[in-house]
Amino acid sequence: MTTSLLYHAFCVRSYTLLRTEYRDGSVYAHLQKKRYARRCAACQYPGVTLEGCAEVKVRTLPIGKRSVFLVLHLHRLRCRRCGKLKQEPRDIAAPRKSYSLALARLVLDLCQQMTLSAVAQYLQLNWHLCKDILLSDLRRKKERLRLRHVRRIAIDEIFVRSPQHFLTVVVDLDSGHVLYVGVGKDRSALAPFFAMLRAARAKLQAIAVDMSAAFLSAILKDGPAGVLIVHDRFHITKMMNEVLDEVRRSEQNRLESQGKQVLKGGRYLLLRNRYSVEENPADSSRLDTLLAANDTLHRVYLLKEELRLLWEQPTQLHAHWLLQQWLRTARELGLRPLNRFCDTLEQAQDRILSWYLCPISTGPLEGVNNKIKVLNRRAYGHRDTEFLALRILFIHESLFKLTGT
Repeated sequence: MTTSLLYHAFCVRSYTLLRTEYRDGSVYAHLQKKRYARRCAACQYPGVTLEGCAEVKVRTLPIGKRSVFLVLHLHRLRCRRCGKLKQEPRDIAAPRKSYSLALARLVLDLCQQMTLSAVAQYLQLNWHLCKDILLSDLRRKKERLRLRHVRRIAIDEIFVRSPQHFLTVVVDLDSGHVLYVGVGKDRSALAPFFAMLRAARAKLQAIAVDMSAAFLSAILKDGPAGVLIVHDRFHITKMMNEVLDEVRRSEQNRLESQGKQVLKGGRYLLLRNRYSVEENPADSSRLDTLLAANDTLHRVYLLKEELRLLWEQPTQLHAHWLLQQWLRTARELGLRPLNRFCDTLEQAQDRILSWYLCPISTGPLEGVNNKIKVLNRRAYGHRDTEFLALRILFIHESLFKLTGT
């Protein structure tokens, strides 16, 4: 190995090669700072006196399948001007790290295309070393994260099984990037994010969120004053589907007690959109049979289909009129699950109709949540919550973000 090879292949500058050793299948290159590169670490004065030397081993880029270590002979330097005694800096490695900056860059580049485990195996590195490199990089990126430009966001929670807890995820609806990951799904999980927004002086305009009471409380108490809250249309549709399914089960149990099986096996037909059902004549005929067999179920099904029209009106005023009509019709049925749902809609109708002022939803965030689930499942869980949160925060940067750790 030569000094020229160190410069061109390993990005090592201002060092002289003292000797090279080969043992245990690895290469050890002993290096020493060149005289012109020695300066006082405090005042950068070039006039220094050498006082003692220490050897520091740093792992760097491999040569084929051989591991390469740089053994740095670092002197203690006494400055002739300021008189301070300091050790020569390790400019080819981060402070208190056992790997070179070049090796760290290679690991980070490979992590864009491969899993962390695959990178460790390919480079013959310890998995925890690769994790330390990636974790350090993610922490630096988080410190550089800027929120001043954020205008519209979506908030939702996701459950991860290892460790078993909820995570609150915030996504920028304009860029699609994850802005924040908090542990839990209550007010305390969102409070730090809103504090970050205030510190960044962000002019947040709208928030898409489901009808979670905890999230609503956090937004009203800690969020920016006057921010527009838009309840997610897909969560409302899901809640209506749950009401329909509860009514179906109740009616099915009642009919089965009379020896009738007409509603059995019709759950997924009832929950599907009517237009998608009509694409298949057999499904359409089966659905008509189900609805004709039970008037109560038929009327609730029609309410479910009519509720979809709430977000297809020409103006907010038309949508408000439609919602009032829908609520009156729904309450006339006198069904307990439907009445509870009507109470929820009445309390949140202003935030539901805010969609006409800013048509946003948590749809993009649901896509991110699916990627998070795959990431956590392929990794067999993450015991390090901080590492998981940081990986989620920058999941959009990784080309291999869906497969493994």
